[in-house]
Amino acid sequence: MIDFIKITNNRAYAASMTEEFSKNLFEDADPSKKLLASMSYRIHQGFIGKLLAKMGFAIKIEVGSTDPKDPKIIYINKNSLINQISRFTHCAQKATDGPDWIKKVADFYANPAKLSADDKKDYQSLQKITRTELKKLAKKPIKEKLIKFNENLHTQISSEYDKLKA
Repeated sequence: MIDFIKITNNRAYAASMTEEFSKNLFEDADPSKKLLASMSYRIHQGFIGKLLAKMGFAIKIEVGSTDPKDPKIIYINKNSLINQISRFTHCAQKATDGPDWIKKVADFYANPAKLSADDKKDYQSLQKITRTELKKLAKKPIKEKLIKFNENLHTQISSEYDKLKA
């Protein structure tokens, strides 16, 4: 597995993937450009991030650092997190394999208006589930690194979504 984290232009990109999957993700010409944009979270740092976290608009999380005495802390914009996780989970439910999932996420990000009524309903359900899960998370400090947090939240949202559909 490859842990991929990049922070640039007030956005954080995070993914954990197999090497084969990363080839699909980063070497596929057109969809990968759109997909990288859709993979990112809007972030805040420093005083603004702390303020937004106190107001409930951002989530404090450690990115991970080579120096354990100086962890890199970022604040993920809550709406950005809700949209990204809902989009990814929705596409994961519909995809057949890695490349198909990449194409679906890229299409979703590029053309959200072209979603069918059922897809829009599913997406809105996922947003609601994600908001509920984030409220639960807000009650305790997040001790996980960004990659682990990302994986665990996706798993939890998928599980709740499956219960809803059953």
